[in-house]
Parts: sequence; C-alpha cells; structure tokens
Amino acid sequence: SVEAIEKVQRTYRILNHVALMMGLGLIAMAILSRGEELLGWDTGSVLAFYFLFQFLPLILATSEGFT
Repeated sequence: SVEAIEKVQRTYRILNHVALMMGLGLIAMAILSRGEELLGWDTGSVLAFYFLFQFLPLILATSEGFT
C-alpha cells in the first residue's frame, strides 16, 4: 500500500540523516582529537561500526519488502 511505502521511505530517510550526522561527527572528532583513537576506541573499530551502520537503512527497507 501507499502508506507502507511512505513509512519505509520515511524510515530510510531518517536513518540516512542519522548516518550523515554520525559521519560528520566522526570527521569532526578525528580533526579535533588528533589522536590514535576515536571515541576512546581503536579507529578501525569505530570505522567498521560506522560502515555497518550505513547499511542499516538498506537492510530495513529490504526487510519490509521495499526494493
């Protein structure tokens, strides 16, 4: 239905905005901290978590049957 499609699109858009804000925050933290770690974690771990988080909107959209 149209309502279901709009709901999935709204969720997709919100999660993409959250991912954008997280990415900009990570860039700002990396520039300001100038250290070996981001957020007190290993930099590779933070980037791996962010990489996986970017796929969350796509996974949720496909799980709802919206492709």
